[in-house]
Amino acid sequence: MIAMLLALAGATPAATPARAVALAQQAMKSIDPTTPIVCLAFDPEKSTPTRIDLVVREVHDYKCGGEDDVEVVREHFRVARKPVGISRLDPKSGRYLACTLAKNSVTCPAPVR
Repeated sequence: MIAMLLALAGATPAATPARAVALAQQAMKSIDPTTPIVCLAFDPEKSTPTRIDLVVREVHDYKCGGEDDVEVVREHFRVARKPVGISRLDPKSGRYLACTLAKNSVTCPAPVR
């Protein structure tokens, strides 16, 4: 009921931690379509009233392979709560680059080399 009222009013609800993870999962599907999502862990690093920072790590287990005691960081994302948006960390510059949100996908810029 509340979501319907917000939709009628044209308001977009703020991003929750679950929505932040869903956006990061969509981004990872476009960044690396060969890695199954179940082989990636999406963990919150920092949360403030305006944003949620996530780190994406490889899962190393019997299904995904890899060494159990190694945690490989694949990506860092920053999700703005309102208006909802997602950015990908460029490791070279240390800046977050805005991704493009579409109805069912997220497209992020490649990091600077």
